[in-house]
Amino acid sequence: MSKVEMQAELSLPGDRVNYMKRKLFCLFLFSIFCLLFSRFAYAASFFFETKTTGVARSEFFTASLFLNTGDKEANAISGSLQVSLESCAIQSIARDDSVFTVWIEPPALRDNQITFSGIAPGGYSGGKGLVLAVTCAINQQKQWSVELASVRLLANDGLGTEISVDGMPVRAEFVPEIFPSSQPDITRDMVPPELFKPFVTQSPDAWEGKWVIIFETKDKDSGINHYEVFESRDRSPAAYGWNITESPYILSDQGRSSFIFIKAVDNAGNERIVVINPAQKDFSLIQMVIHSIIIITLVAGIVWYYVRYRKKTA
Repeated sequence: MSKVEMQAELSLPGDRVNYMKRKLFCLFLFSIFCLLFSRFAYAASFFFETKTTGVARSEFFTASLFLNTGDKEANAISGSLQVSLESCAIQSIARDDSVFTVWIEPPALRDNQITFSGIAPGGYSGGKGLVLAVTCAINQQKQWSVELASVRLLANDGLGTEISVDGMPVRAEFVPEIFPSSQPDITRDMVPPELFKPFVTQSPDAWEGKWVIIFETKDKDSGINHYEVFESRDRSPAAYGWNITESPYILSDQGRSSFIFIKAVDNAGNERIVVINPAQKDFSLIQMVIHSIIIITLVAGIVWYYVRYRKKTA
């Protein structure tokens, strides 16, 4: 076929229409591919994993919330879980193994919502990072649910860029049925919580610029029940006066001249206590030395005067 004949064929109206259709179809497929690729490449997502356990004729339902960051690296999170309290009683809100280790607002139940806000120092990226786990005692005759109603995820880029989240809202449900007993007996837990290292920090942008202490530990057997803090000028803590609290804790002694004792208590009653030494010198020792010098001087003066008086009267 000559070059002239090929040009003549392409110039036919039917061939030109078919050529344009093929071209438009290819462009359409390419556009769909780009849209899908961009969506799945950058969007993060959340999902629940659930389990049911039983002990002493009581049934427990645990919903663990996980994060998939996609191809991003997350630095901070804030959000709320909607829970139905008419068919269950919240037993614990665990965050021992969470990828977010510093909590600005520790997960806590308020009305029928669990609100939280935390930071992952250094950032986190991965397909299954635990955020928190909610355990409740359930009524086997009623359905129970927990839903991630709202969440905000920030990137670890130094700018606080918000990461888009796909598939919201995320929901987990308990459907009444009979479950095997597999919950461990916490009365057998004789091991205290793991050793931990708290740290004191201060920021002009948080906690009203005050000194706070941040702490977190784990207990693999029965789980952490609560924390207590005690501040004292003495090197040993008292048996009373401890404050039940959560991290972060605003220090009462903003001068940081006190010993800080942090106690972690697990669900079996085992305790672990760590201490942070004062950041500034305790002037009680200096005052004691000064008082000692004054007393010694006074005694020496009295002795000298007495000896001199005896010599004069002799």
